[in-house]
Amino acid sequence: MKILLIEDDDIKAADIINFLEKEIDEVSEISRKNSWQSGLLEILDNLIYDFILLDMSMPRYDAEFGVTNEEFEPFAGLELLKEMKRKKISKSVCVITAFDVFGKDESKITAEELNIKLEQEFSGNYKGMVYFSRSLINWKDDLKTIILKEQ
Repeated sequence: MKILLIEDDDIKAADIINFLEKEIDEVSEISRKNSWQSGLLEILDNLIYDFILLDMSMPRYDAEFGVTNEEFEPFAGLELLKEMKRKKISKSVCVITAFDVFGKDESKITAEELNIKLEQEFSGNYKGMVYFSRSLINWKDDLKTIILKEQ
């Protein structure tokens, strides 16, 4: 199984990759992208992935080395799923996030509400949401269950 991880946080990404490499024998390759744009381009250019792990909130573009990317998109994962649907790209996607609330003001939505929205709008691609926390280990079981269900 070839997995694409779209995640901007280096520590979170390292934890996820380490877990996948050690605990899921079916994983043969893991690639990582750091932003909405680089993740989308990778999906469009390389239809080789069996599974996509997607952060919900991330920078819109990759930052240049040593520069902070100011264009942060709280719903980048949602936008990426919309593009996949528009382009008719059918790949299994799991959102893995450390947030329980997204957006602010009138666009504010809880993770539970967002999960329902994603299930309804992207039922073909969307396989579930995992709440990531470095201090808890249940994310590992949740992620493993979702990935192995797709085998």
